[in-house]
Amino acid sequence: MGYRPQRRDKNTPSLTLSSNWLRETGFETGRQISVKVMDGCIVLMAYDEKKQKLFSELQEMQQKLKGIEEALAAVHSSLFEPVSLTYSFSLMLDEAYPAYIPDISE
Repeated sequence: MGYRPQRRDKNTPSLTLSSNWLRETGFETGRQISVKVMDGCIVLMAYDEKKQKLFSELQEMQQKLKGIEEALAAVHSSLFEPVSLTYSFSLMLDEAYPAYIPDISE
């Protein structure tokens, strides 16, 4: 147990474990761990192979989901971006359907 200065804060405790016995007990570099903290006690548990595989699959799925969400957002913004529309109408009167024009000459 030691104190590792973080910027100007010299009172922040830090703990560093480094040795080959860590690898022998399942703490490979890059392996996920869970940390349990209780009063005066810290327990580190390395994920077993099954948990490690599930965690890796979860991370992959989260990345894929993020890509899908970004693609959907891009499609959504392209579909719903403001568009200026100009309409022109022309009215054609057919002899079969003459327009009713009231007589206002009286």
